[in-house]
Amino acid sequence: MSSSMRAIRARIRSIEGTRKITSSMKVVAASKMRRVQKMRGTLTAFSEKSEQMLASLLAGEPETDNPYLRQPPAVRTVTAVVFLGNRGLCGSYNQDLMAYLTAHRYDYSEIVICGAWGQEMLRASNLPIIRYFDTLSDVPTPGEAAVVADFLKTRFREGRTDRIELIYQKYLTALTQQVTSQVYLPVMPPEGSSGEGADCLYEPGKAALIDALTELYTGSRIHAVMLESRVSEHNARMRAMTAASDNTEDMIRELTMALNHARQAAITTEIAEIVGGASALRSTDHPL
Repeated sequence: MSSSMRAIRARIRSIEGTRKITSSMKVVAASKMRRVQKMRGTLTAFSEKSEQMLASLLAGEPETDNPYLRQPPAVRTVTAVVFLGNRGLCGSYNQDLMAYLTAHRYDYSEIVICGAWGQEMLRASNLPIIRYFDTLSDVPTPGEAAVVADFLKTRFREGRTDRIELIYQKYLTALTQQVTSQVYLPVMPPEGSSGEGADCLYEPGKAALIDALTELYTGSRIHAVMLESRVSEHNARMRAMTAASDNTEDMIRELTMALNHARQAAITTEIAEIVGGASALRSTDHPL
């Protein structure tokens, strides 16, 4: 066997190993995505319903003492909470978030990072990062969301920041996702909220109900965004691993063709050498 054929066979074996890895990662990403997507559907509906209820309660309501509804007279400090992935190999998922953050870096006074990706790069940057939440799982739990929500709510409640925005990849379709920025605090119910329920009697009281519902909404909203970002991450990784597996298939096919050509060339050379040797022998046995 020629050295070129041995090199081609070795490369095919190496690419086949890569294909097994990318295929396995694709299956794992698809499994995690299904789990998170199921949780996301339920929690997103809950979060939206609680937002509607809060909007209904606040419709026509005068000033309230709830700290999360406080509208500062001037916005001086803005906190960005960026939901990155836990690792790479997911296409441009993390890069798109970083590109958005870099383009709007002067809009934010401080940054909170949720996700384990790019720690060294982020620490070496000049971004005003004040906190890392880098131990969040690939399938976020309510407990993990509560830790992040408590930190952000405490910071807003104590007046250290005037506005908090959540920056994450919003899942649109199986092929697309979009970097989205959404105000988290202060809580701002949708404009045009109706006054439905304004004549109802509330126990233990409307203010107590607003406080309880605000706490519920601010906690569930973080969890919903964490799930949304994880769905986008797992979907992006699944697409990236599918593309990588397809590329390995193409490379193996091309290398197999090159190996067949090399084998045919070697066989042709051997046949030519045998025929040439036989002709030389006949010429020696029967001299002119």
